[in-house]
Amino acid sequence: MYWGRSSQMRAPVKGPRWHADPLAETNHRISVASRKRDPLTAAHELVHLNPPGKPGPNDLPALTLFQAYGELMDKQPAFEERYTILLEQLRKDQPNNPLVLAAYGRKLLRDSSPQVDPRAIEALSQALASGSTAPSTFQDLGDALSRAGRIEEAVKTLEQGIAIAPYAAVLYKSLTSRLIALKQHERAYQTMKRYVELFPEDSFMRGILQKAEQLAR
Repeated sequence: MYWGRSSQMRAPVKGPRWHADPLAETNHRISVASRKRDPLTAAHELVHLNPPGKPGPNDLPALTLFQAYGELMDKQPAFEERYTILLEQLRKDQPNNPLVLAAYGRKLLRDSSPQVDPRAIEALSQALASGSTAPSTFQDLGDALSRAGRIEEAVKTLEQGIAIAPYAAVLYKSLTSRLIALKQHERAYQTMKRYVELFPEDSFMRGILQKAEQLAR
């Protein structure tokens, strides 16, 4: 059985085309006030981003604005331009920041389809080396390595991601696909079995596992 890039095995990608690691734990409230301000000063579009009595939006760090724009792009694609400009700024100001490296790697990965840009692999690898533990970074690097024909390396990357984030469903699905591509069917079966144990609510994957077990009898 084959699972291609369009298969249901591939988890749906939510959010904008390539932004990484959206705004995490925060007490900020975000609302849109204007779309015509300079994105590098960034402040005028993010109203009440800080609690009362705290520094105003003009004082926000670029990385905070970058995360906020990434979050806003889910519902406002117009923020992609501002997100991109901030990404380029942060690549100069914080070149070793794992969030920045992961976002840049994802952008290169999405923009270089079907042939992967080698810089995507480099940036995503650097993101992990710099401390990123986001499942999306492991997934993106696995995708990039697979597209470059380095499937065995992709498998190792995904296994590392699962070791760090054992409840990241997308990593199990991606790993299963790569193992099938390598014709390592027993390992693929064991990975799928573990996935269904962790996520029994996934009726599609549960059905695939049952069919595999029936064929093995």
